[in-house]
Amino acid sequence: MTIIYAHTRLIINDQIIRKEEFTKETIKKYFKESFKGLKLNTIITDGYSAYPEIIEEIGAKHHSCTFHIMQRLMTPLQKHINKLNRSIKSLEEQIEKTTEKIEQLKNKMPLKKGRAKKTDKKRIKNQNQRKNLKLKNDKNKFKLKQIKNEVKEYIEYKEKISQIFKSKSIKTAMNRFYKLNEKFDEMPEIIQDFMRKLSKKLEITLNHTQNRKIPSTNNLAELIFRVTFPGKIKRIFRTYKGAKRQIRLNNLNWTKRNVLGEK
Repeated sequence: MTIIYAHTRLIINDQIIRKEEFTKETIKKYFKESFKGLKLNTIITDGYSAYPEIIEEIGAKHHSCTFHIMQRLMTPLQKHINKLNRSIKSLEEQIEKTTEKIEQLKNKMPLKKGRAKKTDKKRIKNQNQRKNLKLKNDKNKFKLKQIKNEVKEYIEYKEKISQIFKSKSIKTAMNRFYKLNEKFDEMPEIIQDFMRKLSKKLEITLNHTQNRKIPSTNNLAELIFRVTFPGKIKRIFRTYKGAKRQIRLNNLNWTKRNVLGEK
C-alpha cells in the first residue's frame, strides 16, 4: 500500500502487505500510523469496500477514484461489446460469402427477360437459390444493423457517464446524472446495474467538482506503483526482504526526481 500527498508528490508511507493480511484491521492500523500528526482533508482511494468506514473514523473526507469507477463499468461493458463485435465480424463474413455465391450463380446463368420456362429446371433452380441467398443476406444485414446500433448505444451511454465525472461543477455533474437517470427504464441491463451502484456512491465520486484542489483520480499512486514496483520487477524477487529493499531504493529515486526535482 502507498500513501502519497497529491500536491507535492511526496510519499507519506509505503508498505508491502501480504494478501492474506490485507484485512480491515490492517488497513485501519496502517492509515492511523501513516496519518498520525497530519491534518487530513481528503483521501482518494480505488473504491475498496473497507475504506469508507475507516476514513470516516479517522476524520477525513473520502473520494473514490473516478478512473476506477469507470473501470468497473468498462470491464463488463467491454466484455459485452467484444462479444457483439465478434457477432458483427461473423455476420459481415457471412454476408460477403453469400454475396459471392449470388455472383457465382449470376455468372453461371445470367438473368433473362421474362419468366423462366417451366421446362427450364436448371434456370428455375438457379433463380430460387439466388432468391434464398438474397433473403438470407437481407436477414443478416438487418441483424448486423441492429447489433451495430446496440454497440453505438453502449458507447454513447459510456460517454454520457464519463461526462458526469468530467463536469466542471457539482451542479453540472448532478444535472447530467439526473438527466441520464431519467431514462433508467430504457437503459440496457449493464448500464442500469452501473447507474444503480453509482447512485449509492455519487457523493464520494464528485468531490473534485466541488473542490478543484482534489484530484479526480488516484492515478498518481498508480503511477508510483508502475515506477517503483512494476510487474516485471515483482516477479523476479524471491524474498519479502529483497522486494522491500528494491521498493525503498525506487522510492528514493522517485522522491529525488518528482519532489526535489533532481535528475
